[in-house]
Amino acid sequence: MEYYKIICLNYCIGYYNYLALQEKDDCSVYTIATAFCIPYLIAHQYLENNGREFKKACKNWDFLMEELENEKLVKRLPMREYRRYYQYKKKYCYMTIDTFLKTHPSGKYIITTSGHVTTIRDGILYDRIDSKKFRVQYAHRILN
Repeated sequence: MEYYKIICLNYCIGYYNYLALQEKDDCSVYTIATAFCIPYLIAHQYLENNGREFKKACKNWDFLMEELENEKLVKRLPMREYRRYYQYKKKYCYMTIDTFLKTHPSGKYIITTSGHVTTIRDGILYDRIDSKKFRVQYAHRILN
């Protein structure tokens, strides 16, 4: 069932288009499009207007997330939401995306990892690669 929801959202945002097929390192564009349910081309234009170059990763992602926070579109989660204390290690560690999915079965989130971003909507990971083993650096709840 998850797979069908992902395919439906990809069609809704227009992910299967000429621009997306030519792109690479566009996880930020895909994340913005799936997080806010806007067309891929509009998300692409928004990030291009904010400094992202074609076929290159978004270098100012943290700045963009701060802007979205200021516009009251997202809210950064406190660190306790995505860190756990591991008894056998005797220290706090960042959760994997898979663990985050299990602990947050509902809601919409933008997850930032080291060099990658992705969207979670109601317990379903919207990503084009298998990023469940990536460690969450920080997470934002989508407010709309």
